Amino acid sequence: MTVSTRIITVPADRPALYHGGAFATPPSEGVGGIVESKQTEMTVNHSRPAAEPHTLFWGMGSGTIAVGVFTIVRGVGRVLDSMELPNQFEGTGPEATADAASTVSWGAVILTVGAYLWRAGRRSGLRDRAGRVLIIAGYVLIGIAMSESIHLAVGIWAVTTDAQGDALTSTIIKTFLGWGVPGAILVKVGCSRRLANEEIIMTVEGRVS
Repeated sequence: MTVSTRIITVPADRPALYHGGAFATPPSEGVGGIVESKQTEMTVNHSRPAAEPHTLFWGMGSGTIAVGVFTIVRGVGRVLDSMELPNQFEGTGPEATADAASTVSWGAVILTVGAYLWRAGRRSGLRDRAGRVLIIAGYVLIGIAMSESIHLAVGIWAVTTDAQGDALTSTIIKTFLGWGVPGAILVKVGCSRRLANEEIIMTVEGRVS
């Protein structure tokens, strides 16, 4: 941002008068009796320095991103391992599969939170910080929505009747919306222009067939 300052200079032997927003010397006679007034103006530009980066947020963000990536890789490995289980669709198999898939989803949430912390390094102000608190809280709720829904969804392998299937589907939808909708609202409010003025990085879609 540039601020312009106007400096008016006048001869030392002539008093200065203020006329219409500018200083000017009293009129003097010029050549042929013509009255002339001398006025000198100089404009100086002052450039405000850019906001200092908050290295603390960069450190927190990079660390959180690293944890998120590690969690995703670990979760993917567990998913692959669960596919080799002899009882994948019965006993403890479904629960192991759900835990593995849930680990991947939480890794994505942690990675997203880290991105918002990293981006806070170039921002400042109480509104920005309040917005990021709402964003992080919202994504935690979304993470719970995904994790709980995944653990419920693997119960489909134990369903034996259509009525049980319908009841399970209804429970999954209610659970996902119960946690996810408040989380999405918090993220939306936190990303608004009046607060953090951020983009929504991660979105979640749910489909029922």
